[in-house]
Amino acid sequence: MLRGAARRSGVLVRAARGGRLVVRAATGGGSLRPSSTAAATQVDGVGAVPGEADVVVVGGGVLGCSCLYHLAQLGVTNTVLLEAHQLTAGTTWHTAGMMHFFGKTETEYLLRDVTAAMVRRLEGETGVSPGWIQNGSLLVSSTEEPYSEQRKNELERLVTFMHAVGLDCELVPPAQVKDIYPIMETGDINCAVYSATGGQVEPAGLCEGLSRWAVGAGARVVQGCPVTDITTTNTLLGGRRVSHVHTAKGVIKTNAVINTTGGWGNDITSMIGVTLPLQSFKHGYVVTEKIEGAFGMPNVRNYVSSAYCKTQGDGMIVGAFEPNPEPIEKLSPNFPFGLYEMNWDNFGPRYESITKRIPALGSVGIKSTIWGPESFTPDGNPIVGEDPDVQGFFHCCGFNSHGMQLSGGMGDQIAKWVVRGEPEIDLFAYDVRRFHPPLSKNKPWVLARSQECLISNYSVSFPHDDPLAGRGQRLSPLHKDLEAAGSVFQERNGWEATRVVPFQSGANRAGVRGLQEQAAVFDMTSFGKYFLTGPDAQKAADWIFSADMTRAAGSTVYTCMLNQRGGVEADLSVSVCEGGEGAAHEPGFEGRGFYITTGGSTARYCAQHILMESRRQGFRVDLTDHTEDLALISVQGPHSRDILQQLTRDDLGDAAFPYPSHRVISLAGHTLRALRLSFVGELGKCLFSRV
Repeated sequence: MLRGAARRSGVLVRAARGGRLVVRAATGGGSLRPSSTAAATQVDGVGAVPGEADVVVVGGGVLGCSCLYHLAQLGVTNTVLLEAHQLTAGTTWHTAGMMHFFGKTETEYLLRDVTAAMVRRLEGETGVSPGWIQNGSLLVSSTEEPYSEQRKNELERLVTFMHAVGLDCELVPPAQVKDIYPIMETGDINCAVYSATGGQVEPAGLCEGLSRWAVGAGARVVQGCPVTDITTTNTLLGGRRVSHVHTAKGVIKTNAVINTTGGWGNDITSMIGVTLPLQSFKHGYVVTEKIEGAFGMPNVRNYVSSAYCKTQGDGMIVGAFEPNPEPIEKLSPNFPFGLYEMNWDNFGPRYESITKRIPALGSVGIKSTIWGPESFTPDGNPIVGEDPDVQGFFHCCGFNSHGMQLSGGMGDQIAKWVVRGEPEIDLFAYDVRRFHPPLSKNKPWVLARSQECLISNYSVSFPHDDPLAGRGQRLSPLHKDLEAAGSVFQERNGWEATRVVPFQSGANRAGVRGLQEQAAVFDMTSFGKYFLTGPDAQKAADWIFSADMTRAAGSTVYTCMLNQRGGVEADLSVSVCEGGEGAAHEPGFEGRGFYITTGGSTARYCAQHILMESRRQGFRVDLTDHTEDLALISVQGPHSRDILQQLTRDDLGDAAFPYPSHRVISLAGHTLRALRLSFVGELGKCLFSRV
């Protein structure tokens, strides 16, 4: 057991040997900290910042350096990176530097693959070594892990997927793991995955190489230069755009700002009145003394311990995702290379667990502890992209301990987003527009969800998995009734949405049979609901949607929403309508308008895309959000019309109410908008009623 504590040179020191505490003279984190002259050749020698720049990058960690480098690679060099302290300050300097290129999605794999290519070529481009060592990656599953068979299945699926996207990796029989990692205990291993492509980098070298290449191409880097304010000018539809960045060394006129300040991200976004759902935690690892046989071994992820190991010279770095991580209420702006006291109550059990996998860890001392700030998000993905309300302001924060591994790919995509107006690959899962703004400002929700994501970093992924923390934020008017009836709910953008349970369940078989033979009712209130109106509503609809939008009022069409290249951003339904009495389901307006409905998880993304495109094109439109004040009930099935006809005097027959169309009707004494529309080809209607 790891008990007691000792302090040497301000660093907590512990180690286990034969069940007793071993205290060593600690080197602390200082050996990993960049020197005061790090990247000195990149620093602008002039006291003041440039008066204008095409792009201003705020934050000199690995993401900021990568953005600057990739902008320069695109030929954009009238740029400046501002760092309040020194390059690598904040989180980058103390990152473990472990690089693996597995990804749960194709997008994640592509981002990691670009990073791999970047670190491999960087020394040849700059003469600066990023410390790249290709020692491989090993993922290990144990029979002692809860749900060990599900973990084995997960790793088998991972290998299949990685082969499909092009990563060289293999399932390793448990008996052969010892050949790859001789000092590992392998008796309880039931599945392992090995890739020779993994490795590690040295953070300071990587940042120096990236910034040196960018500066050589014409970019500028100014250290010791905090940003004090960002000013904006007003644009159409209540929007704004970046105009100036104010610093301690002068004011920079610019059209684009990239915020790469990590856990300090909201210090910068607060200057433009925006709040990101970011939460910082104390998180880190230990560095051991020499371990015989460790040198050159692959990086290891040991799922049963929720821990990882990588070689550090002839010793090891051992890190873990703690079961009860400590949140940081507010990160001080003057904490560039600061560390906290190691929390051994949290970290100790993880360390003890991994000594069962690598027994040598239990018999060596610990040279230093690294317990620093790291930012996490409510869904475990970074927050990136152009702010939907502030044109030219780009987010690039919240990397959940994966900033080094995603840095190359994300820097590449952000640079292309700034220069070309959009990223090259699908980044919806990372886009800032995926969050509901009131939830982003809800600190208890952000804390609960981010903490759950940190804890479950190495957890098994199950089908239909949903968060447990921070539930019940947005409820349908029918929620209590559905809950009492035994409905199962899934979380979508804060909504509690009813879930279709697996077909194998008896209840669901009966429900499917009822839908096929009679009718069924679905609560779809979580869908986004918007009215697009104004003098240029028709122009906006023609520009944004792929279908012919010149059809008559009363028409409904299922269509794609397009981007500037004609690519598909989303699919949604659009109804052509005229102004009504002023209620939520029929607002009053002049001329033609369009009623837009889209899935709950993509609602804000779609709405903001419409606004951003309207601003770019100068369309005079209004987009009003009725998501919260309109309920949506979908009645589908062969007898759906018979059931609804009993509740209204309005004619619901084919002649009066053809497919696809919409009308305002009276149903059981309620006036509402009805769409004759189905996503699965069944006879049915979607009913939109005031809450």
